[in-house]
Amino acid sequence: MSKKDGSKHRARYTLEIKLKAVRLVKGGHEASVTARALGVPKQTLSDWIRLAGEGQLQGAGEDGARHLKKATAYFARKSL
Repeated sequence: MSKKDGSKHRARYTLEIKLKAVRLVKGGHEASVTARALGVPKQTLSDWIRLAGEGQLQGAGEDGARHLKKATAYFARKSL
């Protein structure tokens, strides 16, 4: 989806998704694997972890809910 002004579409994630990702990494999952499962850049996940530690993590609306389902299914398979 490109816009006429050339700007790129930025994905938006809910606070629930961000917190789930942070919990996974703090719980021992590798950050690069978690980022890949969510479809986000590793740097973005690192930013979420830093912001969560500072108490400044915020989320978007519900448009990122499909990413949470995708990651949940991935990690559920890994734990079996």
